[in-house]
Amino acid sequence: DCIVCVTYDLISIKKFIESIKNVKGNLLLIADEAHHTGAPTTKKGLLNEYTARLALTATPERYFDEEGTDFIKTYFNGIAYSMNIRPAIKDGYLSQYKYYPVFADLNTSETDEYIKLTKVIAIKRGKKDNDKKPEEITFDLENKRSKIIAKAEQKYTKLKEVLELHGNSLENAIIYCHDGIQLKTVGIILSKRNINYEKITATEKMIEIRDSLAHLKNKNYQCIVAMKCLDEGVDIPSAQLGIIMASTGNSLQYIQRRGRFLRKSDGKQEAIIYDILVKPPTYDSTQTYARKIIAKELLRHKEFAADASNKNEALDAIRPIANMFEIDLDRLDIDYILRL
Repeated sequence: DCIVCVTYDLISIKKFIESIKNVKGNLLLIADEAHHTGAPTTKKGLLNEYTARLALTATPERYFDEEGTDFIKTYFNGIAYSMNIRPAIKDGYLSQYKYYPVFADLNTSETDEYIKLTKVIAIKRGKKDNDKKPEEITFDLENKRSKIIAKAEQKYTKLKEVLELHGNSLENAIIYCHDGIQLKTVGIILSKRNINYEKITATEKMIEIRDSLAHLKNKNYQCIVAMKCLDEGVDIPSAQLGIIMASTGNSLQYIQRRGRFLRKSDGKQEAIIYDILVKPPTYDSTQTYARKIIAKELLRHKEFAADASNKNEALDAIRPIANMFEIDLDRLDIDYILRL
């Protein structure tokens, strides 16, 4: 018998595929974080030669990738067992959590740039290109537009307000940032409040990340400031306070991030998650661009609030804003946003 541990990059390369095809006898494939197996490159390595297959993931649905999602479900023969967060919390497998939305406003220049990009995207999508899908034509522009939301200037003011609520003192906290500039600015805000912290980015090696998380658990650091990491594949049971400065619309990312705070740990009663959401100017509340911005932000909020111990409080906090922008919270989902 032989056990081979590989990455998804390795499983799909030609040499490894040929090696698998030359193996005689039964083969068992265990795919952790299996949502990645639906990616175009990775699919090449999921061979028929694997006669037994087990997929593990908290997020089987791939974001705006119906084809990849269908591939995963077909290849692994559907979902054999699932447990939602609510019963997992109720039965004591996961920690309870409170969820607090915090709204940051787009300033005038951010709003103007967002509207400008939205108009350009609409024009480009209206032009036919037989070689590319509409979303491929405007990918760079949409990425640039999404960064306006991720990097909204008023988020720093809202972060300071959250810190003041905790007496400018944190414990076992993780702050998720969008990019290096946000990472640096958050670090300056923490330092001015004498909050000791460690930065972790996607460039760190796993052994370095584990060392930093151990220091957090042992209270050598009050806070970890993370960028493009700590979304999945890492257990942080001691983490009990989360501040999300920026998050993509990809449900995979924000659901995985929430999971970092739901692990049980000695002395941990419940987790607290602050989510800094972006709100466009209220004077544009009937404009399609504004309604789409707030709808995308509220979709994440709705997902997080549904299983929070303060569910009613969390939902009540955003109903006036949803009503202002004429968003029906009860009907809000991806299809609803696409129809706006």
